[in-house]
Amino acid sequence: ETKRDSLVQMGNSLVGQTPDFSPDQMVTHLARENKYKRSLRGMLTRNARLNRIYSVNAVDRVRDFIPTSYTEPLIHGKEPYHCPNGWRRYSLYVGLTEDEFQQKYDSWPVAYHGTSSTAAATIIMNGFRACNHNACFIKASDDAVFLTPSIKYAGHPRYAKVEKVGKLYIQLALQVRVKRSEITKKPGTVEKTFSSNDCLDSNFKDNNELEWVFVWNKKINICADDGIVVYGIMARITDTDPQSLPDNQWWEESRKRLGWDSY
Repeated sequence: ETKRDSLVQMGNSLVGQTPDFSPDQMVTHLARENKYKRSLRGMLTRNARLNRIYSVNAVDRVRDFIPTSYTEPLIHGKEPYHCPNGWRRYSLYVGLTEDEFQQKYDSWPVAYHGTSSTAAATIIMNGFRACNHNACFIKASDDAVFLTPSIKYAGHPRYAKVEKVGKLYIQLALQVRVKRSEITKKPGTVEKTFSSNDCLDSNFKDNNELEWVFVWNKKINICADDGIVVYGIMARITDTDPQSLPDNQWWEESRKRLGWDSY
């Protein structure tokens, strides 16, 4: 988002309805063994003025995050970017000014990659590593990275692991821009998101394009110039189990079939 976007914005130093979790606390969460800590702190603090917390009507408040809301999707790379209500964004510095970033990446759509704190730190510092693991939609000889335009889908604990930090529950998803010509759109692959099911995310007309597949067969990690740039850490931080949230009741279908627990 930039000044050009139609956003509801209010003061950035209010404390209110959601748990406080500062950028420095996020650095500690991501780099518990001190690996990457200095670099991550620099990336997070340099862009801290762009941190946001998203909610309907911008009612959520937390210190040093701009309360943000929008009802109509923003458009980047001819794809909609819907307001990720219930999440906050820790903005990452990627070596560009705001104007330079917009000039370079505004034609690339926004997507998410749900992950764990340990994996998030590694990806931020080293880029994505494509893999296969008998994944859907790709050949046995192919490797790929899987993204989604839906924060609700990315927030499933199969992807965004539920982690306890003190009394808080934290889930993470990396916010990326992805080169549009490099993705193939496919249906969801967890319960309630198959193409034949009802629509999971009301921001989309159906489940047929919930997974974006970025095939990458080079034996090196994917950097920004290759087609995926990580520019934000999305976090859902609650003081109650996220499985109890009304928006996450669809997780139960996976639990019933697979018998997993989210953490």
